[in-house]
Amino acid sequence: MVSAFVGWLLWAWVNAVRGVARTAPLQYLMPPVAGVVAWMFTDERFGAVKMLGAAITLVGVAVAQFAGGKPKDNPAPLD
Repeated sequence: MVSAFVGWLLWAWVNAVRGVARTAPLQYLMPPVAGVVAWMFTDERFGAVKMLGAAITLVGVAVAQFAGGKPKDNPAPLD
């Protein structure tokens, strides 16, 4: 319960500092991070399918974070 609260606080802080558009893809890191934690604390085993899924996820997040270039400073005006 405490870890979930701390996680939400950290998520809100990162969104405030970096902006939602830059941090939204980071939510896809939750399954690989949960897998690493499970491996560390519960001796979870990883097969080829799990490793491939984690690799695809990490590559996708990296592309979303770094391939877009610099974000625009002035967004489109609202009607």
